[in-house]
Amino acid sequence: MDREQIEAQVKGEFEPLALATTDYVIREAVQKAIDYWNEFAGFTASKMITWSKGSTIDLDDDMDEVVRLYPSDLPAMPYAITPIWSIFGFDVLDRTLEDVASLWYYINALRIYLGKDFSWKQVDTTLYVDNVPSGATGFLAVYYKLIVEGEDIQQREIINWLVRYAKAYVTVEEGKRLRKSRLIGVDLDGESMVSDGKEVLEKQEDWLRDQAIFLPVRE
Repeated sequence: MDREQIEAQVKGEFEPLALATTDYVIREAVQKAIDYWNEFAGFTASKMITWSKGSTIDLDDDMDEVVRLYPSDLPAMPYAITPIWSIFGFDVLDRTLEDVASLWYYINALRIYLGKDFSWKQVDTTLYVDNVPSGATGFLAVYYKLIVEGEDIQQREIINWLVRYAKAYVTVEEGKRLRKSRLIGVDLDGESMVSDGKEVLEKQEDWLRDQAIFLPVRE
């Protein structure tokens, strides 16, 4: 589900109510939900990084912080570039085939990694590698993944959280607009909407911080 579809779902959550809130506020709400998720979710993914035998590697836009890096001599295969969701306390891969493929990558990556004097560090969006094993053609990276512009989000748990958070944000904004209507003599319960929306926002934020399972930072 892309960002526009999430925005449409948030708007649909209020039907048949005709919102006083504009579509711009709905877009803002979804962006704030994504920003909060990126800041606190801490979910990890793995992917193969190609390597051109230099000492630096530029990271993809969705890679926030690399926490594990394993040299590998295996080619990057599309079905093996798969997320490892750790936010719910255990690793869940999307398909059985991907599960087997990722395990295969890990085993083979560790085979040429162990016993080697390989080192790496990350500076901003660049990886610096040193003493890469001679057989390596790339790296298996485990990293904190960001939701980026244009991404098609597949995981229902993430979509549901984003929709609930954005809906709560819109509820607060809608309540503020209805609260102002009292100034012109229209008695609408905007105060209750503001209160309810803020309560849901707080619950969503607390749940995300409580559920996030972070990988240990490498030593």
